[in-house]
Amino acid sequence: MITSNLSKEQKMEALTKDFLERDGNTFVRIRRTGRLGWENTIPQDGAYSDFITGSQTPEELIKKAYTLACNMITVMDSKDKVQVRITPEESSTDSKTVWVATKVFDDPDMTIGKKLDTFLGLAIHEGCHLLYTDFPTLGEVSNRIVGFLQNMIEDERIERECGEQKPGLANFLAASKYYMFDKYHNQMVREGRMEGLSTFKRLMNVILGYIRYPKVLKADELEEFSDPLLQVKEILSPYPGSTRESLSAAEKIYEVIKQYEEQQQQERKSSREANNKGESTESGKTGETGNPANSGDENTVENNLEKEFDSMSDALQQITQQPKSGLSDEDQSETVKKDGGRAGKVCEGRMENGIIKGSYIEKAGENEDVYKESLSRVKQFIPAVSKALQCESMEHKFIVRGMRSGHLDTLKIAEAYQGVPTVYTRQGEVKSSHISVCILIDESGSMWGAGEMAARDTAILLNEALGRVGNIDLYIYGHTASRSTTNLFVYREGNRFNRFALGSTESRAGNHDSVAIREVAARVRKYTGDKVLFFMISDGAPNESTDMVRKAVDDIEKKGFDLVAISIDPYYDPSTMYRHNVNLSELSTLAIDLGKMVKKAVKDNTTKTIKY
Repeated sequence: MITSNLSKEQKMEALTKDFLERDGNTFVRIRRTGRLGWENTIPQDGAYSDFITGSQTPEELIKKAYTLACNMITVMDSKDKVQVRITPEESSTDSKTVWVATKVFDDPDMTIGKKLDTFLGLAIHEGCHLLYTDFPTLGEVSNRIVGFLQNMIEDERIERECGEQKPGLANFLAASKYYMFDKYHNQMVREGRMEGLSTFKRLMNVILGYIRYPKVLKADELEEFSDPLLQVKEILSPYPGSTRESLSAAEKIYEVIKQYEEQQQQERKSSREANNKGESTESGKTGETGNPANSGDENTVENNLEKEFDSMSDALQQITQQPKSGLSDEDQSETVKKDGGRAGKVCEGRMENGIIKGSYIEKAGENEDVYKESLSRVKQFIPAVSKALQCESMEHKFIVRGMRSGHLDTLKIAEAYQGVPTVYTRQGEVKSSHISVCILIDESGSMWGAGEMAARDTAILLNEALGRVGNIDLYIYGHTASRSTTNLFVYREGNRFNRFALGSTESRAGNHDSVAIREVAARVRKYTGDKVLFFMISDGAPNESTDMVRKAVDDIEKKGFDLVAISIDPYYDPSTMYRHNVNLSELSTLAIDLGKMVKKAVKDNTTKTIKY
């Protein structure tokens, strides 16, 4: 297209009509043929999700939203198993993970239904990347501007694919597109950031609007940038059909931007020269870019554009992100961010609700270095505990000779020839029933320092000594609490554990010992009906009355738990809370005492059977 031959009116006519043939309100292309059309029954200002939402708390809403997002990704039929995450983490995501921002749930101007529509639209958009984007191609960009342009073009492409292939899901894209682009535009206008922008920044904004959301464009912007926009239109006609084609189009549009910037710099330079009547221009000032206007140096133009792009509004760059990037805290709603991201962890299945209101259970992380450091301190004491188990818990086989049936004893062939009947051997086997041992570690703030290290060392000592014994099932947990919540951390549950998980124990906040004791007892009961030897490692300083702790101990002991406190410089007298207590003064003495306790518990709570 030769734009110079077109009049201003012809250019505006070509630009004001949406060349991508989308809906004029939402600018999402959705196939309308061959459909039931049920969405036509929704009121004009209504939301699809009004059919499935009701009065609920913010946490309940986010939990429902997360479940629906998972379902949406499932019905999209991605070729790979996909994980949906809403809580930000330090590590980046990959093409098998969908990250979804929850910030929309904080918007006071939106109904619950529209919030849910928008959230699901964000999830579906990322799901479209999984279906239609060639991820390796995204890494082939020559610079960040080309990458931004490619993502912008790719975002529109995958939404067009969704509108054609899965038009029911594309309806949610309309909600998220309206929210993202109207919010961005209104924010820029409200904060005055549209004023005083350089030519390059205004051009980037106009290209973004032209491709993704023409509703925000103004007539004067279309007129000012009509020539480069018409070139963009020609490059994108027909619209790219693959990620590779999106990259090619982005590179061509970048050349258009670069040529336009060179032209603008040349015009500014000529204007200055005319004003100065041929005198030398002042170096370092252009009036707009703040960089020397050297139109003959292509690298200088590219460098200037890179610097301009780096200084652009964060809001603009967040409109089109790399689909492989994670989320920052700013992308999360207040509900998700509070309490260490608890709501998000519950949604994603990384945290469970306990049986008591306000208690939560999550799998602990691991720290190999700290674990090994602790193990080096307790390694010498492990035999003292392990030795006590050798006679009581070990299963073994033995041979019995002189039997009347079984296998012929080759040492008694002569007797067999003489007709002696007792010339056979039989193999016997001693089987011990299982015993369960549970360890609960106090991770409250008062354990900080020597107490924290002593508790970790004790837990690792028991883990190493008991964890490899065949007929002992070992369960290890930690706990801390805030004013109204109790958090439990799972370090080991039978054979399900990470080797170095106990290295991540630490002193955290408060402690509601009675709640933790009840929660852990209930959780262990899910796995075993055996009697359980229950070790409570703490400094005996709960953030509640000792009577509440004693009541919890009494209740679980009636249910087959034998609780022993391992006290580290206890604040309260342990006897006010526990019937059985051993003080941790030094590990060598503790190891012997623990060995005796475990030995007695194994002897009292296991039965041995002999089979031949």
